[in-house]
Amino acid sequence: MRALWTLTFLSLLSGCTHIHSNNHISGRMWNASKTALANPSTWVPLTGAALFVATNSDHETSDWAVENRPLYSTWEKADDASNRYNRILSASALLSSVLFHPRYSNHSRWDRLMVDASTVIMTNQITSALQETIKRSRPRDTIQSKDTSFPSGHSSQAFSTAAITSENLKRYRISKTKKVAINIGVYTLAYGTAWARIEAEHHYPSDVLAGAALGNFFAIFMREMFLKEKKLKVTAQLSEAGGTELNVSYAF
Repeated sequence: MRALWTLTFLSLLSGCTHIHSNNHISGRMWNASKTALANPSTWVPLTGAALFVATNSDHETSDWAVENRPLYSTWEKADDASNRYNRILSASALLSSVLFHPRYSNHSRWDRLMVDASTVIMTNQITSALQETIKRSRPRDTIQSKDTSFPSGHSSQAFSTAAITSENLKRYRISKTKKVAINIGVYTLAYGTAWARIEAEHHYPSDVLAGAALGNFFAIFMREMFLKEKKLKVTAQLSEAGGTELNVSYAF
């Protein structure tokens, strides 16, 4: 899987971008990171995760969810729901990458599909690396991979695919009402996935919130890095000969 990610990312760099200098790359990475971090769907869950840890509310909230199970009667049903929601969100992201292509765009459908697929792969790889490094125990110690609680892989994937769908909708010509409805639908499934992982005793609240922030961050980062539309800049000025000089340029 990591080899697949490496090959995908390298092909993305060579085929889908027009970046030629290291300074340009660094500048765009910095700007993309700032935009992704400033997105409310990144910093809000990240702040929430920090608050759960700072107030020592993780275990208490997890115990309450498991004891009451307000949405699912058993951990098996919660587990099945989280898997089902993730499959729907992945299908939604794929369809949006292929179908919701803006009429006027600097990028092809193939570019968009490659970036979106790379986003999901990178999110999953980094989530796994963090889990293996942090080694936080899961709430239920009978799970086979019991030391991979933080961050939640289901949550990071759910929010990355929800963000992909949401971002692909922005430049597509459908009514605002339909866009709002689709956004509500995908983020309801994403938050439903996160909560189901808590009721299934796979994760603590801070795990799923951190996963949500991680998934959204990389979806926005990759979008800003590789799919940001060029802006047409037109300037007019008087020339030395007395005429008018018109300059047209594209800028990221």
